[in-house]
Order: sequence, then C-alpha cells, then structure tokens
Amino acid sequence: MEDPSQLVSIQNLTDLVTELPVADAEIVREIVNEMLYVKDCADKFTGHTIETNPAIISFMQVYFDEQESRAAALYASTSVYKILELKGPLPSITLSTAKNVMQEGIESKRDDYVFGHLLHIKRKDPSLAGFISDFSEVFDNPMPALQGAVFSYRLLEKQAEQNKIKIN
Repeated sequence: MEDPSQLVSIQNLTDLVTELPVADAEIVREIVNEMLYVKDCADKFTGHTIETNPAIISFMQVYFDEQESRAAALYASTSVYKILELKGPLPSITLSTAKNVMQEGIESKRDDYVFGHLLHIKRKDPSLAGFISDFSEVFDNPMPALQGAVFSYRLLEKQAEQNKIKIN
C-alpha cells in the first residue's frame, strides 16, 4: 500500500500553473501609470509579492548583495510579477526552483544569461520585454533592474516548466 503522505492529490495537480500569461500593452501602461502616480508603489509591489510569492523576494535578496542593486532588482522583479499577475494565475516558486535558477545565473556569464533570456522573453511576450528594457533604462546603472526583471520571469517560467513535468 502506498504511503498517503507521498501521494499528490488530483486537485493539487490541477491547481498547478504550467503556462505563464502574456502581458499586453494596456496592462503595461496601467502598471507604468501606477508606478508614476502612486506614492510608495515599489513598497506596495514588494509587499504584495512577499505575501503571494515570497521566494522571488528571497531570491533577489540573496542574488543581489549590494543595497542599491538589490533595490533596483526588487522593484523591477516585483513590477514584472505584478504585470503578469494581472493577466492570469502565476506559479508559486519553490525553493528547489529558486536554487536551480540561481545556479543557472551563477554558472553562466551573467550578462550573456540576462540578454539571452531577454531575447527569449521578447519572442514570447513583446510587451513585457519592452517594459523590462524601458524600465531598466531609468536607472543610472540599468543592469540590476534588467537582471531582476529577467530573473523574476525566469523563476516563474522555470516553475511552470517544473509544474508541467509533475503533471505529466
């Protein structure tokens, strides 16, 4: 007889998100307007992400060790999260997935990894890629924001891929 604690319920499997939603220009404009006109928008996005998908925040805090870089990465990553969340459900990032993405980033040349994934995002979600590119340019050093946004997308995408494997 199988150990019940090792079984995954059918309901849990059907709740797993296996595809990321695609942003559109209207959602991106909505978020940009919120970023421009809502006081403490960065804190609001970060607080929301902590409540709904804390592994994204933990990843950024570990990966970016310098405070200014971490702040830009957090704002960019939580903005990407918010844009995608407005279009549909997102996967909950597991510690295992976060470690895998962290390892991907460490093992590759960081800039090559980021720009390669940005091109990938551009093919799958042009509106989101445009947001990422434009948003990163508002910083004196655009790389932390660019990296944070790309890593946020990659964490979600990798978790969706892992969820698809669990179901099949």
